[in-house]
Amino acid sequence: GFRPDTPLHLRLHSALLLNELNAAQEEKAALTMHRERTPPLVHPERHIIVDLGLQHLTVYEDRRAVLSMPVVVGKPERRTPLLSDKIVNLKFSPDWSVPPLIAREDILPILQDEPALVSLMGIKVRDAEGQPVAAASVDWASVDPYAIPYSFRMEPGIDNLLGGVRFSLTNDQAIYLHDSPERDRFGAGVRTFSSGCVRVGDSAALASWIMGRQKNWKRTDVIAAMVKGKTRIEVLPHAIAVDFIYSTVGLREDGTLVFKPDIYGEDAKLGRSLGLNVNDV
Repeated sequence: GFRPDTPLHLRLHSALLLNELNAAQEEKAALTMHRERTPPLVHPERHIIVDLGLQHLTVYEDRRAVLSMPVVVGKPERRTPLLSDKIVNLKFSPDWSVPPLIAREDILPILQDEPALVSLMGIKVRDAEGQPVAAASVDWASVDPYAIPYSFRMEPGIDNLLGGVRFSLTNDQAIYLHDSPERDRFGAGVRTFSSGCVRVGDSAALASWIMGRQKNWKRTDVIAAMVKGKTRIEVLPHAIAVDFIYSTVGLREDGTLVFKPDIYGEDAKLGRSLGLNVNDV
């Protein structure tokens, strides 16, 4: 895990003075210290930081980190945007209506190649009137990818790609946080596997923190709602601020530095604005 309560710039400054970093790491250190000099985010009592570059989520309470976990973020070609938002409700045992981008770029090619796979994935097809359609009965090769006259939906359950809970945000880009049944995606290394939304490494812990403070739920209540298989939406009395930021240098619990690849090219972009020719590590 990371040590979010320790000022990272102090460790970086020390490493630079002691010549502990190579040239590429020094460039990343310079960019990180530049970012830390920008005005700090103004937060309410409780808030969440999702660092896209580090693929990590940290929960703060009274300016103290109380929960930390890995996350999966968008692929470079479908990057998760930098934004400030808020969690307004938790959707337990969620269904999933496939967004147009994923329908066009992921689901339609599968239907054109082997329609039966969509059913095996648990995705139901409906026409414009909402009536069920047998996937094999449609000539998918003739369907316009940009005007698909069908909708695709996954019912709640263990195979649903949103897992047991969705943390709903308010942005107009259909970006939110959610659980995931693909637990192997949360290992070490670069975690860029999603289509833009953020998959949470310990969604039960995050949901328990939120629901425990706002609705006096116990962890057992959270787990029961996640696995029930019947959708339940819990509107939060107090929305929770969430900021998506970007860093490529972090501090581990043992005090050592970790350097992540510049997955979205933000280091390179910032480097150019500062007159630096940044080389990734």
